[in-house]
Amino acid sequence: MPLDFIPSSPKVKINGRIMAVSDGVTVIGQYQVVVINRGARDGLAPGNVLGVFGLGGYVRDTVDKGYLGGMSRLGAKNVRLPDERTGTFMVFKTFDQISYGLIMEAKDIIRVQDLVENP
Repeated sequence: MPLDFIPSSPKVKINGRIMAVSDGVTVIGQYQVVVINRGARDGLAPGNVLGVFGLGGYVRDTVDKGYLGGMSRLGAKNVRLPDERTGTFMVFKTFDQISYGLIMEAKDIIRVQDLVENP
């Protein structure tokens, strides 16, 4: 295993999730080791850098629409907010289906099941 890494972007599009953290907790911080569900068969290599994205929440769409005005709020649907970038992840060890990596930067709370994608 190499002792130094050259940060690079993956050569292919990566869409994965954080599956576990080394300490067995669900909230992850900077410089913690995590496991993701993408590996060498998906095109990852040591040194690849990915963005970490927190899942967007749901809110009720209460914008008044059409003839009913305020009545439309009663039937308002939930809409999903976009995913928000919360950190940076670098791969240091790959296997066929999983990879180990380090959270290099955490701008907000990172959780197990958060997304990892090309930055």
